[in-house]
Amino acid sequence: MPDVFEKFFSDFNKVPSDYYRLNKLDPAYQVYFAKENSKLVPGKIEEIHSMFEAEEKGSSKHLREFLISARNNYNTAIKDLVYKPGESISELITPVTIKRAGQFFSTIRKTIRKNIKNEKLIKILEFPVLFLGAKPSNTPSFYNFMNYAGFGLGTWHPNGGMYTVVNGMLTLAQSLGVEFITQANVEQIKVELQQKIGQ
Repeated sequence: MPDVFEKFFSDFNKVPSDYYRLNKLDPAYQVYFAKENSKLVPGKIEEIHSMFEAEEKGSSKHLREFLISARNNYNTAIKDLVYKPGESISELITPVTIKRAGQFFSTIRKTIRKNIKNEKLIKILEFPVLFLGAKPSNTPSFYNFMNYAGFGLGTWHPNGGMYTVVNGMLTLAQSLGVEFITQANVEQIKVELQQKIGQ
């Protein structure tokens, strides 16, 4: 999800490449079904469609439809919902989410298995929600946006490893005057509330 990091750095008039370089992986990753049974997931979306079709005839059509829904949900979740302050559940109720209310009453597992029958393809499609710490059997269908994040946006790796991203954030914060104290016990948490302008 490189766009999330781009949004973070752009808030400070910076871009990620000021601090680290990303490489798009191709193949993206390898899924193991057993010790000697695995499948490479390509880094290009058309090759993913071809992989699906080779495993199960007609599945690429269902994958395209699934990913259209996933992309729409990604745009709603990441661009509209995730940056709200989280002060009330009502923030999640928008005209767009109301239209997709049905997706909150079905699960990823049911949605995928409705059209895809091949067990390997099912496991590949159910895999991304594990990053949410959830099981496909009790995760609402709306969260298929995790599939778009993987298939649509691709899998990226920063030169030097994941810590370069952390170090980039650290460097940015320090340039803005933030002081980091490490190797110390937390003794107190001070919360200062600022009144919103106009209230």
